[in-house]
Amino acid sequence: MSNIFRFELLHIAADAKERYGTMSNEVIPILAVSAGEIILRLPQVKSRTGLSRSSIYAGAKAGTFPTPIKLGERAVGWMASSIDAWMLTRLATTQRKGVL
Repeated sequence: MSNIFRFELLHIAADAKERYGTMSNEVIPILAVSAGEIILRLPQVKSRTGLSRSSIYAGAKAGTFPTPIKLGERAVGWMASSIDAWMLTRLATTQRKGVL
């Protein structure tokens, strides 16, 4: 995602926050999808992160893992960029603690 596009997303999300008093979790993913963002399904998320299904959903519920977006009545997915950002955050945290 380019810096210009990221700036636009943040600007639109800030506008939504100003208009509605809160920033919906749906604002950024919907805009990102329209710009060609990749959506990962559960098997791909498990493969990328090495986490189990239960750990992924428990982390999403606890707020420590990206929340899935609803794709249909019985389908969810995760934005690839949010999974990548989560992994980079975990790596940075691990490096700060001196584990690696």
